[in-house]
Amino acid sequence: MGDDEELEKLREERSKELQEQGSQDQESAEEAREQQKESIWNQAKQHMTSEAISRLGNVKAANEELALSVAQQVTRLGASGQIGKVDEDQMKKILRSLQSEKEKNESDIKFRR
Repeated sequence: MGDDEELEKLREERSKELQEQGSQDQESAEEAREQQKESIWNQAKQHMTSEAISRLGNVKAANEELALSVAQQVTRLGASGQIGKVDEDQMKKILRSLQSEKEKNESDIKFRR
């Protein structure tokens, strides 16, 4: 019986170790995602005027996913040299185009009775 108790105790300890390791891995993955987002924001800011940065900040407060998508797009266009500094009017155009794409992708489901 002593062996069974020791075996059970070892299993419990190993289970606790695995749980702790899993939570640490999750935290490090979350930190990596946050660092990646911060990097995207910083790169995008290099290609925007202060007014565009302010507008994107407002969008970020309302819809972080959309703002991150815009920041990625600005970063790509700026890195490839396709755009200079994005001003507020260009930011509005980018936001409108993304919104219209989103509306096109949404489908209406109608039920006939």
